Amino acid sequence: MVVKGIMTAEDGALAAKLGADAIWVSNNGGRQMDTVPSTISVLKTVAQAARQVNPKVEIYIDGGIRLGTDVAKCLAFGASICFLCRPVAWGLHFGGKDGVEQVVSTLNEEFKIVMVLTDSMDVSKVTEKQVIHDY
Repeated sequence: MVVKGIMTAEDGALAAKLGADAIWVSNNGGRQMDTVPSTISVLKTVAQAARQVNPKVEIYIDGGIRLGTDVAKCLAFGASICFLCRPVAWGLHFGGKDGVEQVVSTLNEEFKIVMVLTDSMDVSKVTEKQVIHDY
């Protein structure tokens, strides 16, 4: 069972407690209210709370993911899978199948660069410290 629309640590822990196989951090594109937090801003606390209850629960995220660096940040904050919509939709609109392939290829190449720059040969080794810098 996948529970989508989780935006708080409390809801993430409850979903894990009730047996969710995966928790999908999503604000549904922020369509309902423009003041909802971004999904990446709540991802870390949701993932930590859910995994305290069930260390094997998968964490999915969507919303605002546009670059390979965004994917790396999501993984560093605890995501298992990142879902894309708008970039793929743009690619489809402007280039059809070739446009979608170009978007996916570009994101893949950007992510590979992050992997090289962080000296991570395994996606599970990408850490918050490597991709988020406090200056």
